Amino acid sequence: MPLMSEEPMQKILPTLSELWKSPEWKAQAKTFSEGKPCTWCGAQPGDTYTTRKGDTRKLGFSPHHIEKHKWGLPLYNQVKNRLFGEYYKALTSKFTFMYPPGLSKKEHREQTKFEWEKTHREEITVAFQAEKERIINDYLNLTDENAVVLCSRCHYAREKGMILCKVCGEGYHKPKYDRCWSCNQGILKANDKMEVEE
Repeated sequence: MPLMSEEPMQKILPTLSELWKSPEWKAQAKTFSEGKPCTWCGAQPGDTYTTRKGDTRKLGFSPHHIEKHKWGLPLYNQVKNRLFGEYYKALTSKFTFMYPPGLSKKEHREQTKFEWEKTHREEITVAFQAEKERIINDYLNLTDENAVVLCSRCHYAREKGMILCKVCGEGYHKPKYDRCWSCNQGILKANDKMEVEE
């Protein structure tokens, strides 16, 4: 049963947050998440956690898309840059291609992009609309291939660009680090203790 035609959905979506408020998305999210544990930390429906203030709260569970989506102007620019990148790569890969004298590679690319954009606006718009339709279809047709279920703590952490700590399985840290703050503090304290004993 179709949830909603894509064209009307596109017209009422100035931001993706509007989609997340829609009955269609909420129905999909509930069906997809029901009874599933958190993909990251393994928390089960009904589990609780303790806040920093000592309050006990029940974990929520919701789908999280594996691919991070953009919308509006950022999405338009993403599509435009992808199309131009393909065009420019093909242009400069030709055996007979030579950069014009007096222009750096960067200047030539910017000048070419400016001229290309003026003559390819319709192509960009068509590709932009197609990308929006693809994103909406992804959100309204959740599968194990395009989404995972995360608990509220892991969902918040991923939105902040963090990952689950592999050392303790409880804390979170930025990908550039190999452990969370708590685990790192534990190692520092252990090292300090060893130095004192020596």
